[in-house]
Amino acid sequence: MDENFWNTCWETQEIGFHMPEVNPVLLEFWSQLAIPSGEKVLVPLCGKSLDLKWLMEQGQHVVGVELSKLAVEAFFSEQSISPQVESKNGLQLYTSDQLALWCGNIFSFPESELESIQAVYDRGALVALPFGMRKSYMEKLLNGLSGSESWLLVTFEYDESLMQGPPFSIPKSEVQQYFEGYEVCLVDKKEMIHSVPKAKKLGLSSIVQCVYVIAQKNK
Repeated sequence: MDENFWNTCWETQEIGFHMPEVNPVLLEFWSQLAIPSGEKVLVPLCGKSLDLKWLMEQGQHVVGVELSKLAVEAFFSEQSISPQVESKNGLQLYTSDQLALWCGNIFSFPESELESIQAVYDRGALVALPFGMRKSYMEKLLNGLSGSESWLLVTFEYDESLMQGPPFSIPKSEVQQYFEGYEVCLVDKKEMIHSVPKAKKLGLSSIVQCVYVIAQKNK
């Protein structure tokens, strides 16, 4: 992960990837995971997303991982939450009630913390990483997770000859390769070209948002 790139985005407030409202994907498809209240949900590369608060309001215990200290502190400030802060496993850990927000590189996130995760909500992590890092990221998570967890995953598909990410284009075939042994269900495809000014300027005519619900087979 290019830490300088992402830290600079937050320092200069070039955060077009941040949504000022709860992601409609989460609102529409979260229930399909059928995660009981009180279970732990991992939100990697979470920024200061309002999705964290929404998941807490559904009764989930939320585990966020975010590189930028500015983003982490902005979340707590904007939500008027006063967290406890400690150093743990080489990262800064911010905790408050149902939220544990780890500040640091996702590749430094302790795998022992993954064992109790029952769901992963990945809106912006996988698509933020180039191919080689995506493989390492998925290996890290899948090696640490129990294998019984469910995923809500958002990706994009577009002509990479015209635009390079982030967000990166990830075909369904690549998603299926990561989740061998899981049931991978593409639940939604939506044209997003009018919502991505960068893509239109570069000559793209299409950028499709894909939403996957992923679970262990025979769960």
